[in-house]
Amino acid sequence: MSKQTRKSQAQQQTLPFSGWEASNMASGTSPLTLETLIIELEKSRKMELRSKLTSITEENGALQAAVEDLVSRSKRQNLRVIGLPEDIEGNNPRQFMADLFQEVAAEALSNSTPELDRDHRSLRPKPRQRSRSVIVRFHRYIDKERVLLWGKEHRNMTYQGHNIKFYEDFSGAVAKRRAAFNQVKSLLFKKGIRFGMIYPARLRVTFDGNTLLIPGHVCIKIHHCLYFV
Repeated sequence: MSKQTRKSQAQQQTLPFSGWEASNMASGTSPLTLETLIIELEKSRKMELRSKLTSITEENGALQAAVEDLVSRSKRQNLRVIGLPEDIEGNNPRQFMADLFQEVAAEALSNSTPELDRDHRSLRPKPRQRSRSVIVRFHRYIDKERVLLWGKEHRNMTYQGHNIKFYEDFSGAVAKRRAAFNQVKSLLFKKGIRFGMIYPARLRVTFDGNTLLIPGHVCIKIHHCLYFV
């Protein structure tokens, strides 16, 4: 190894910065300036990603709302029947349900048999749970509304010795939001306070001549307050 080569290596070993830094200094760019530039680039990139994330989140929310609206609209002509034992429908469930509505809610249907598009049982219940509800799709929305209103006005309906009830067939998301009021509604019922649900998920309470509309996010507070009413 020549004397000049050994001298060059010794100089490199005594330098307090790397070869990359030395190159930058030779070009007139200090490490501090490069570090600042990198930090600014990272900040800019983070702001850009945050903006994109916000935009994607908003679009996703809008898409979810649109899908939920479509699902809810597809169920507008559906009715959920509670209280019928499994397999009571026999081999012709659609005719069975048409006869049921014609007998139980004859006045609401002007003594005519409603036209039904289809019906089926809901998902299989867990062990020891009651029988599944029957979901019926009416051909005409007005018939479904008349039967539903009849069911609300006549709470003690029976068919072939079984107590039955009629309910709206809500989407999973709406049903979950409405279920958040269950404990509150139970307390209101026990205290004799009038209440009702407004679509999609608001509780209407009538107390001392005043009517309140309560959204889901305050139902927990209302639940605690009812203990002192």
